[in-house]
Amino acid sequence: MIRKLANSDFQAILTVINNAAFVYKGKIPGDCWKEPYMPAQELKEEIQSGVQFYGYIENNSLIAVMGIQPVNDVTLIRHAYTLRSHQRKRIGEKLLNSLLNIAETQMILVGTWENAKWAINFYQKHGFVLLSREETNELLKKYWNISERQIETSIVLEQKRYPPMKTLLLNVDPENPDPEKIQTAAEIIQKGGLVAFPTETVYGLGADALNPAAVLALFEAKKRPLDNPPIVHVADPKEVYKLVKEVPKKAKVLMEKFWPGPLTLIFKRSNVVPKVTVAGLDTVAIRMPKHKVALELIKQSCRPIAAPSANLAGKPSPTTAQHVYEDLNGRIDAILDGGATNIGVESTVVDLSIDPPMLLRPGGTPFEALKEVLPDLELHPFVQAEKELVLQDIRSPGMKHKHYAPKAEVILVEGKVSAVIAKVKELAESYSLKGKKVGILATDQTQTAYKADVVKSLGSRSNLASVAQNLFRLLREVDAENVDVIIAEGVSSEGLGLAVMNRLRKASGYRIIKAN
Repeated sequence: MIRKLANSDFQAILTVINNAAFVYKGKIPGDCWKEPYMPAQELKEEIQSGVQFYGYIENNSLIAVMGIQPVNDVTLIRHAYTLRSHQRKRIGEKLLNSLLNIAETQMILVGTWENAKWAINFYQKHGFVLLSREETNELLKKYWNISERQIETSIVLEQKRYPPMKTLLLNVDPENPDPEKIQTAAEIIQKGGLVAFPTETVYGLGADALNPAAVLALFEAKKRPLDNPPIVHVADPKEVYKLVKEVPKKAKVLMEKFWPGPLTLIFKRSNVVPKVTVAGLDTVAIRMPKHKVALELIKQSCRPIAAPSANLAGKPSPTTAQHVYEDLNGRIDAILDGGATNIGVESTVVDLSIDPPMLLRPGGTPFEALKEVLPDLELHPFVQAEKELVLQDIRSPGMKHKHYAPKAEVILVEGKVSAVIAKVKELAESYSLKGKKVGILATDQTQTAYKADVVKSLGSRSNLASVAQNLFRLLREVDAENVDVIIAEGVSSEGLGLAVMNRLRKASGYRIIKAN
């Protein structure tokens, strides 16, 4: 098992490095500059400089580590070590392969000492091409301010880029969609293409859920990590039965009560569902959307549709076709424009493959409403987490990788309203004095209290449905003003507020300030 290592794993990382051999010794040493021995202070400096460590776990023991340093659209492999006793178990190959799933990038920079041809061949198998020396030096200087001669040997490989496709825009009435336009989109799905479409929550990017090549194209178009499973959409509850091993009684109750609607249920998957569609898991996430355009598309496609949100991975989810166009124009086949979505945050995800059932992601169906039907429903600790949690078993989208984040730095201020206002004012003034352009996401009750470069209201604190509906749109709008920092007010965690706070905490990278 490969997982991202936390700061608490520091000593284990150091132990592996200092008792390790290079991955593929004599071929692709994992570190470009150092011998395996590394002092603790040096490792701390590496982590502080942005190096992220991933570990290979076997029998609950860390036996290999890989350190990567992502900068914009380039990733540098800084370390790749495996314990000497495990060197012959092809752990290195598993680590290097995992990089292709971990890195949300379009380019990979690899430093090597010798036998670079082996490394080139390895990456070419995964769709990369070798860059010229001039291009290599340009990247090295741009991202790390070093020259090629400062590395004994270096190669740079770039992911093959395909000519941008022409994205077809199809305007449809959300209440009475044109059958011909829906059929055009359905034929694209049937041929393995990608279509963005509106749901009641956010816009989804659809592909034939039973076509592995189509699902892989979906991941590529979004730059989505392959370990982040999409949700499978159906147009009739009866379609669930062929996709899962069994439908528990609790699932039947929820489907009858809340479908169609913003509720995703996780089941044990059947073998009909390809592994890539579920990120290699033994479970599958399924929902039936409450939107006429989405339902007609699924029906006319005659197959279940895998559909994560129709945005580039990590960015705020799209609530209009324009948002989709900004992110994915030229990367997907078509967009069905059915106007703005109603709910504005993604569906709630409930895991029914375990007992008691667990809510993994808060969303458009409130926890309180589900609890009335399933009294034993529990909240996963991730839902209300105020810091990043290291999760090994990811059964739901939105739990692992950075999500919902604009380009600007986001700071979330939580507490009593009066204290929040004072802290937001203090932060805004401090950033302004530093020459930073400041955006504030306030509420109707507090908007007039602030002076900043951009101030927008998420909605009324007494109507959290409006706050949820506006959240992603306003994150994009404020970001479009080229602000340096966005200071957002927290709201109550009741009802849809639980989903709003979960998204804001993720968008801020858990940079949360408690106002007293």
